[in-house]
Amino acid sequence: SGPLARCASVFMLVHMMVSYTIANQVLARAMLLLSGCTTGLEPGLTGRLIWFTQTSAQALFAIVLSNAIPLFDDFVSVIGGLLSTQFSFVF
Repeated sequence: SGPLARCASVFMLVHMMVSYTIANQVLARAMLLLSGCTTGLEPGLTGRLIWFTQTSAQALFAIVLSNAIPLFDDFVSVIGGLLSTQFSFVF
């Protein structure tokens, strides 16, 4: 709980923000392509507004889901334990 732990916590927070942002962008693009709404991928104000709406909705859904499930930490641990080996071999 000293200054070194606080520094490590700040670095972990930055790492999580960057990782989530990268993963969220890939997922948003895939969802727009699958839905057929390619306007969100085009340059211009309309494309940026659609992109912003899509990525904001995904972030809001993630927040609601993580807060709606009681014991979310245990749920993530079980899913990670069950699927980490399969994902390691597949990807």
